[in-house]
Amino acid sequence: MQEPKLSIIGSAVRVDRWLAMHGAISAFNKTPFEIVFVGDVKPTFDLPDNLRYIYSTVKPVQCMEIAARNAKGQYLCDTADDLTFSKGFFDRLVREMDGVKGLDTILVPMLALRRGKQLRVKGLTINKRDKHSPLIGMITFVKSKTWHSLGGMDRNFIAGWHNHDLKLRLRARGGKLIPMRDVIAVESVDGDCVPVLRYVSSGQDQAYLLSCWYIKKKLSERRLKEFEPFVDENLLTVTQGTRDVQGKWQ
Repeated sequence: MQEPKLSIIGSAVRVDRWLAMHGAISAFNKTPFEIVFVGDVKPTFDLPDNLRYIYSTVKPVQCMEIAARNAKGQYLCDTADDLTFSKGFFDRLVREMDGVKGLDTILVPMLALRRGKQLRVKGLTINKRDKHSPLIGMITFVKSKTWHSLGGMDRNFIAGWHNHDLKLRLRARGGKLIPMRDVIAVESVDGDCVPVLRYVSSGQDQAYLLSCWYIKKKLSERRLKEFEPFVDENLLTVTQGTRDVQGKWQ
């Protein structure tokens, strides 16, 4: 198997979609890639050599961190297993990042929500009420060395908003977030929800993010709380974080 230039990583439980996702990425992109999925639902079928599955029952954000730490590619792209991608999605991002020097850039693809026949493209900001809030997106395309230089994910996130914190930490050290408006991932919102832990309220992770970055309704140029990375010890088996984050996948 050719060594991957790109690692597509995610916390993933929809095993019935994995082969179709892998096939579509293979058909419409030329970049050597691997997929690294982590979650508690084991596939009952054979996986392609460049689709690696790691079993873990820890929370979704920790699964993402496990995937990142086990990735082999020069570039990382976090994703979910319910997305589809525009033709050449990953090739376009790789070409753009190939021209970037240093470790201070994250590319921000767009997300389109599909409801029935309607397709709505959105960028996503941290706070819709703040006109100065940067375009942060839902997907992170980054050099592996950049991810690790930032320390990865904060262990206090549970199921979402973790990659936005990563982007803001890069921005706080002088880095750039570059919107990629012609590169689009599509998520269907016709009743299939993103998997989260059973007990988590929908706003818990967003509230934590805002507490790290907003003061008096204004986005801070520096993080307001100390960053807490995941630790290697028992990373696969014990959910980490100072908040009450024990739970099970839905």
